[in-house]
Amino acid sequence: MAIKVQGITVIDDSRDISNIGIATVGILSVGSYIYDANGVFGTTNQVLTSVPGIGVSWADESGGGSEGDKIEEGNTSAEVVDTGSNGHFKVTTEGIERLRIDSSGNVGIGTDNPNEKLEVAANSSHRISVRATDTTMSDTGDYGGFCWYTNDASNPNRKNWDIYQKASGSTGTTDLHINSFSTNDIVVLDSSGNIGIGTDSPVRPLHITSSDCRIRLEQTGETTDVELLNSNGNAILTTNGESHIRLQTDNAERMRILSTGEVGINTTTPTATLDVDGTLNVSGVSTFQGDAYFGDNDRLRLGDGQDLQIYHGSLNSYIRDIGTGNLLIRSDGSGVRIQKDGGDNMGVFNTDGSVDLYYAASKKFETTGAGVTITGIATATTFQAPGGTYASGTDTRTDAALVIDVDSAILTEHGGEYLRNLIENDGGAIKIGQSGTSLIGSVNLYPGNNGTTNLYHGGANKKLQTTTSGIEVTGTTDTDQLNVSGVSTFQDNVFLGDDDQLIFGDGSDLKIYHNSSNNNSIIQETGSGNLNINADNLQIRNSAGNEVIAVFRPDDSVSLNYDNSKKFETTGYGVTVSGGVYVSGISTFQDNIEVTGNIEFDNITTTGAATATLTTLTETPIHTGLSASTYRSVEYTIQATEGTNFHSAKVLVVHDGTTAYHSEYGTIYNNTPVATFNADVSGGNLRLLAAGESSNSTVYKIHFIATKV
Repeated sequence: MAIKVQGITVIDDSRDISNIGIATVGILSVGSYIYDANGVFGTTNQVLTSVPGIGVSWADESGGGSEGDKIEEGNTSAEVVDTGSNGHFKVTTEGIERLRIDSSGNVGIGTDNPNEKLEVAANSSHRISVRATDTTMSDTGDYGGFCWYTNDASNPNRKNWDIYQKASGSTGTTDLHINSFSTNDIVVLDSSGNIGIGTDSPVRPLHITSSDCRIRLEQTGETTDVELLNSNGNAILTTNGESHIRLQTDNAERMRILSTGEVGINTTTPTATLDVDGTLNVSGVSTFQGDAYFGDNDRLRLGDGQDLQIYHGSLNSYIRDIGTGNLLIRSDGSGVRIQKDGGDNMGVFNTDGSVDLYYAASKKFETTGAGVTITGIATATTFQAPGGTYASGTDTRTDAALVIDVDSAILTEHGGEYLRNLIENDGGAIKIGQSGTSLIGSVNLYPGNNGTTNLYHGGANKKLQTTTSGIEVTGTTDTDQLNVSGVSTFQDNVFLGDDDQLIFGDGSDLKIYHNSSNNNSIIQETGSGNLNINADNLQIRNSAGNEVIAVFRPDDSVSLNYDNSKKFETTGYGVTVSGGVYVSGISTFQDNIEVTGNIEFDNITTTGAATATLTTLTETPIHTGLSASTYRSVEYTIQATEGTNFHSAKVLVVHDGTTAYHSEYGTIYNNTPVATFNADVSGGNLRLLAAGESSNSTVYKIHFIATKV
């Protein structure tokens, strides 16, 4: 060991020195002089050197150029180097420098050029350890850490940051805490790996507690990619460079939010604020602050049975009620208005007031307290006036059906060119017909008990005459309106023209007519009751009457035909369908379905059932109903019963057109096998064969699922 001392260094007379303390800068004073083992004083630029077997001896300092103090033992030394501008202190072990304090006060461990107050340089296998020396651990103690203090002159010992360990109970585990100048921990990493921000007891991998609990992820590059994955590595929430947000389940995208704000559910290209591709079921109250868009034939369905539907077809818009009740439009406001797109009224229904109907924004019809007011010409194929109270001056009638003013007339239009008097109030005279024209020859009215009334055409051609038993008509009766009180008996046809209506009821609730615009014949019930067709046996036939379309029988069945052949019939237990049933959509059945024949699924598979009874021991067909050109393979489930012996098996069959190949599996029986099974192709059909184990009667019940070629 070598000790170099500049200045006066005194060690006491005792040569047995066990500890030397270095605590000051400048002269180290212990005694008066330092002797070596030979009792010699040291001189300038000499160092004490340990000589094995002799002791300590003064020797000249090796090297030169700088002055320094050095403690050395073999390849290990501690040295103070003073170069004037780059004085430093360094510690070397095994010939390698381990620690240096440079002239600026920076401390380097593993580096001779520290750039920070403490700089540690080491490869990846080295760590910095802070270890508590406590031999026991309390439930709440703090163990080891780092602290950062302020250099504030007013409070030089104020702690700004603190990273430390804290015991988490008596289990021997600790949590890592990051603390600021405040008394609360900012970040906690507990022993189970949970990270707490704002809480020192995190219960999830990331647990944030804050009055402003917002998380911000920001990337300064050109693209931003954020992914939230589940334990299987499937993405749950992702973004991409286009700033979209995508929500996924089962590794399939379910919802997307575009950078422009549009939200798509089941679509990746939303075009509205909320774009849903599929069915939207809402339970509770929904409030819309903007438009709701539905495509053509997309329907707003209301009611448990979807009885009310609002939608737009490819051409028309519909408000459709398919339930058993009424479609009601109610208002507690001023009323209900039907308007064209520009706002012109077409119909106005005023609350506790009139109903107004318009033509081209001009009111033509208005209900009043006394009846109705019509502005303009009223054209009707049928007009019925039961009569009511009408007052004029001092005269009041309670049976007034039609009132015209003085010098007014009821006219008829002739040929689209002429107006002819029908009834004219000419001063005090009431005229029927019009004189001075060949259109009306005469109108004869004969009052009295035995008088007749005659109506003529063309002057002398009498067409109608009243008699004691009624009226006599010569020729054809063609009327736009016929109001009858009492019984009317017709001996011939009654003709009504296109759009002429046969109207029944005081409120004109029932109408029968032929519509010329679509060539349909219509029976229309517009009242609040039902349209009842009462009959002991009601049949609907074609126009020729030689084919039955539907039959309705009281206390019996209802049957529907196709091409005069019965296909559907109600029964006491349900319905019977003859032929195939094609279903598009979802069908819900509340009871059993009994099918006579087969059931086909999507033109791919056919399922059905069959039975057979045999007493033979040789292979005999028990099912032959599948065409080999139609079906390639079939799965049979067979139940065979012979007395108290029961046998069940499955048989898979496939064929190449000439040869059938089969495999029997799932065989189970109670006592002994009842039969063996085989398959072949014969006569163009795929056949299932059975050979009984005894000649006793054996019943085979078969269910099959056949797959088409």
